[in-house]
Amino acid sequence: MFMKALAQVLIWAIVLVMPMGQLPDPPPDYRCIANPAAQVIAAQASNPRGGQFCSGTKAAGGVFAHTVVGIIKGEDADTAVLRRAMEVMPIKDRENVDNRKGGGTMPENAGGFFQMLLKGNRDLFIYLIPTDQNDVYEIAGDYAGFNGEQMRAVSGIYYDAVTSQIYTGNQKGIYGTSYAFRLDDVLVSTENNAFQRVFGFTPLYDWIGGPLGGFDIDTMRIRFPYGGKDWLFQAWKGCYTDISNGAEIGIYEKSQSRRVEFYDCSALELPMSLELYHSGAPLFRREARTWWLGAFQPSPKMKPGNMTLVTGITFDDAGMQAAFVEALSKLKLEYTEKGETVRFTW
Repeated sequence: MFMKALAQVLIWAIVLVMPMGQLPDPPPDYRCIANPAAQVIAAQASNPRGGQFCSGTKAAGGVFAHTVVGIIKGEDADTAVLRRAMEVMPIKDRENVDNRKGGGTMPENAGGFFQMLLKGNRDLFIYLIPTDQNDVYEIAGDYAGFNGEQMRAVSGIYYDAVTSQIYTGNQKGIYGTSYAFRLDDVLVSTENNAFQRVFGFTPLYDWIGGPLGGFDIDTMRIRFPYGGKDWLFQAWKGCYTDISNGAEIGIYEKSQSRRVEFYDCSALELPMSLELYHSGAPLFRREARTWWLGAFQPSPKMKPGNMTLVTGITFDDAGMQAAFVEALSKLKLEYTEKGETVRFTW
């Protein structure tokens, strides 16, 4: 319940701090994704009055905050404005970026953020830097200290202008949180090198974490022995902290000599897919080769009993696939096999 209350407080705090803002329309006269032929924006002078954000950064932040909160409240929000907020951000050439800071982990980024606040800062100016990949940009920022020092931070967070995905190069998630974000359908998704991987899994996590986090979720476990190990494929679906709905599936393993039901997060990574439906209407689809596939979408609370999860897993090992199907059939779940891929509905 604490997590539910905290989530609600954070949402309303963001709305109060960040005004809605107005994005430039038509496209601005500086170089951006929406206007790639224009000139690179000139360096901005520091504001002697100590404004915390430049107007463009504040407008984009306000659009993000208010659009997502509107979706959580069940409003008919225009998610296309999220992509546009990224597309009108200025683009600077990479050779103009120095003093690289931050490796994309939570301690590094949080530490850098608080250090910036303690020193005093103003005029945070966010922009994009082209990368070696077409249509992929890294997010960076310039800011000024109250002592007049000009500073620059490169985030290690990337934006793919084709897929609308915001993600990290180290697959540890934005600011080390384990999660990426897709603008087009406002989808929060797990990344492969999530910090949760080191903690393993036990059913105790569900028994404690669900009530503590304010989750209303159902879970389903597929257990089977294979190759001298005990395997667990576990799926979840439902409402997370009253502000999002989603689904997960994870692969876990343990030695058969380990008597307690504590599994390691598996080193095995397989192509997996999730399709989540609510009362027959599709919510989202996601796929990746990973050990833990999860996706969560801000929206009003939905009951897990009204959700249908369709999962696909492609196996590299025919013997493991056969053992998995045998365990699946005992649960009386509807499933199909096509080549190396098993799809089941729950």
